[in-house]
Amino acid sequence: MKVERDKQDREVTNSSNPARRLNLTYETLEADTPGLFRCSESEPKPDKLRRSHLELWFEKPSLANYAFDSIYRMIEKSKGKRGKHLREHLVKLAMKS
Repeated sequence: MKVERDKQDREVTNSSNPARRLNLTYETLEADTPGLFRCSESEPKPDKLRRSHLELWFEKPSLANYAFDSIYRMIEKSKGKRGKHLREHLVKLAMKS
């Protein structure tokens, strides 16, 4: 999973609209994507990395910054555990064949 903020350029910062967006990208080899995420491919191919996206909008920039920091920390923690998940996925693939 990856999280990105809206670009902070002059046009956005001078805007009267305080809304800010976070983009979440979820990548998986599994056929199903999480419920809220929108798949970027109409018909994903088997054994190919699938990407799905979710846009989160916040009315206050401070809330968007807080959410970004929280989600980023959770992603970094889960990356430390991904070796375990990779082994489980490989075992699952080995059992199918």
